[in-house]
Amino acid sequence: MKTTIHLQSAYVLHARPYRETSAWLELFTFERGRMSVLVKGIRGSKTPLKAILQPFVPVLVSFRGQGDNWLLTHAESRGVAFFLKGKALLSGFYLNELLVRLLGYDIPAPTIFQIYEKTLSALQNELAFIKFLRIFEKNMLQALGYELRLTHEARSLVSVEPDKNYVYHLEEGPVLAAENPHSSHLIVRGKTLHDLHAEILEDPISAKEAKYLLRAAINFQLGDKPLRTRALFRV
Repeated sequence: MKTTIHLQSAYVLHARPYRETSAWLELFTFERGRMSVLVKGIRGSKTPLKAILQPFVPVLVSFRGQGDNWLLTHAESRGVAFFLKGKALLSGFYLNELLVRLLGYDIPAPTIFQIYEKTLSALQNELAFIKFLRIFEKNMLQALGYELRLTHEARSLVSVEPDKNYVYHLEEGPVLAAENPHSSHLIVRGKTLHDLHAEILEDPISAKEAKYLLRAAINFQLGDKPLRTRALFRV
């Protein structure tokens, strides 16, 4: 039996053409999570939907269907579009690609939705957008069930000390590094782990190490297929 979903808060993550005038949209909705929805006529020259159903525009959408077949029946703006430019704009597309790759269909993810919306707002600050990317990555992983261990060693459960170095094992957490750790190990300072836990990444070394740690953790979840947006710029 077909179901009708009314006025869901949503964002467009990705679009792909379908036939001459239609498109399949990857939507991120507050209550239903990621949804693939067919929008008829959106590629026509006179449709008002084209301006509304764009990335980074908060919208309300209604759709009906079942299983993998959903048809958009209504869309309206629910606020001003987030104004992103330059690297912040590419960062926004990076967030969208992460969500498309990591979220399953029709799985509620309201916490991630709120984090995403908050991050889009923060990305408008051109001077600090990199920090907000790291915070998004950390909180998204946590919401997906992969929480980084940042405050205690993985094996001894001893508190991480800021002035010591740690080998970070992605399946366990930080382990105190030997005096000469292997060059292939993921090495982070205790201070970096503390800073990431507190979501304070003002220290340049902490920001750099947090980037590599979070990238490794995300790659661990993604598997072998790289993200396209990473090929466009370094974040």
